[in-house]
Amino acid sequence: MKGRILLLWHMHQPAYWDPVMKNIGLPWVRLHGVRGYNDLPFMARLFPHVRQTINLVPSLLDQIDQVASGEIQDAYQILTMKPPEDLTPADRDYLLRNFFSCPFDSMIRPNHQYVNIWQKVQTALSGKPPETQLSPDVLSDRELLDLQVLFNLVWFGYGAKHDHHEIEEWLRKGSGFTEEDKTAVMALQLSILKDLIPSYRTLAENGQIEISTSPYYHPILPLLISSSIGSRPRPGIALPEEFSWPNDAKEQVLMALDRHEKLLGIRPRGMWPSEGSVCPELMGILAAAGLDWTATDQGILDESIGGAGNITHPWQVTTDHGDIRIIFRQRALSDRIGFLYSRYNGTEAAKDLLSGIEATGGISASGTHPPVIPIILDGENPWESYPDGGYLFLRSFFERLDNHPHLETQCVWEGIRDLPSTPIHSLSSGSWINHDFNIWIGHPEDNAGWNYLSRTRRFLADAEASGRYSPDILLQAKMEMYASEGSDWFWWYGDDFQSLQAYEFDRLFRTHQQNVYRILGEDVPVYLTEPIRSREHDFAINLPTDLISPTIDGRVTHFY
Repeated sequence: MKGRILLLWHMHQPAYWDPVMKNIGLPWVRLHGVRGYNDLPFMARLFPHVRQTINLVPSLLDQIDQVASGEIQDAYQILTMKPPEDLTPADRDYLLRNFFSCPFDSMIRPNHQYVNIWQKVQTALSGKPPETQLSPDVLSDRELLDLQVLFNLVWFGYGAKHDHHEIEEWLRKGSGFTEEDKTAVMALQLSILKDLIPSYRTLAENGQIEISTSPYYHPILPLLISSSIGSRPRPGIALPEEFSWPNDAKEQVLMALDRHEKLLGIRPRGMWPSEGSVCPELMGILAAAGLDWTATDQGILDESIGGAGNITHPWQVTTDHGDIRIIFRQRALSDRIGFLYSRYNGTEAAKDLLSGIEATGGISASGTHPPVIPIILDGENPWESYPDGGYLFLRSFFERLDNHPHLETQCVWEGIRDLPSTPIHSLSSGSWINHDFNIWIGHPEDNAGWNYLSRTRRFLADAEASGRYSPDILLQAKMEMYASEGSDWFWWYGDDFQSLQAYEFDRLFRTHQQNVYRILGEDVPVYLTEPIRSREHDFAINLPTDLISPTIDGRVTHFY
């Protein structure tokens, strides 16, 4: 009896485009498109017998579709294509501050010229306030052209390098790029992006992958149902004024299923709720939408049953709209891929993961049903930190799975539909991160964001009730509202995480809400024009001042 490995890779990016102002500030859909998004289909073609589940967020698919078609561009594309001599001082400042937005060790350090340019820019930035515009003479026109090319070039992953040998030629060249080189790099980016959605569709039609989804704009669904749910796992947490729009949660789920069906020809059976965030009220929404399965972290199971739960078989929640099955992410194994193995030799990492799977009971022949081992994590983010994009690790791991006498990979629904499930009578509320919602609610900045959302949502509801607007106008305004409900905006509020792009996320979060007012022909409230993110979070690299004193008690106290 073979153990069943359920590999689920979750792929999303924030809804960062602005349809009204036709502006994009961040490049991750385009750049991840030629790395993480493209590499997994390549690996799937290399190992056609290794079944996987790919979770695609609909707003990500929208952005891939629109960028690939040329319908929209991001600021990075526009500034890349400008000849250096045509760049304004503001353009040059933007390049110097933003064209190193990639992991240093795996993507900048390997290229001598990229490191030299980075060092020059870091020297120019040293000691200057964030709002100070850098001198246009920090880099020469020749160096700026190299920077434009290198920033885009290092994002090509191993799948693209295998299929397009000119990428390695450009990397070997390393510097002295021409405008013709730059045009060719950008054309190849868009070509790869255009092939992404068709390649996922083909893999699904061939049965190699199952495609699941997340709610349309990646919101934390329990907090849409009611922001008060944020206090369930952490009683006493400071909460904003209540945001309670359960119909928005329903719409985000149904729109996701409809979008997949239209774009991919597949209506998903399963959903990874954003950040594995669940609550009892959500289960009825998912079942009513016709979904067969969902997933979250094993810590939620432990909280739900008051002890260590067995994650090697599916569980089930019964609702007024039917039953829905739940699988629980094997946290230790999944987190090794996300946070640990980038520092390993790829082959050794694959051996270690396989040993961990076998130790969970994955090769056990006892019992009447085969055990399942759910491994779930982001499908785009971890690979940036691997020196080779994760190629050696995944290839070694898949080779071992492909020939393993006691293990087999299956897509999620394929792997659980014939297995009995255990009922959960009281599902705990929380996410895969610390089994709470503290990343997205509770900090003064988070709560300010939720208060803004509450006001904008009430304004939209009043406008809808007034009968003064056409259905088309209301739909445009609703889509902006739904986009502003996404989880990623709140990721960068508070002191949980820091990023040079945090203020851009803040601006775009408020811009989506501003657009609700603009679309309906109303004045934008002044508070939506003022930043939520505090400059107090600006960060620098500091040298250690003392030895650390870790608490070693065998407990996982934080998801990192």
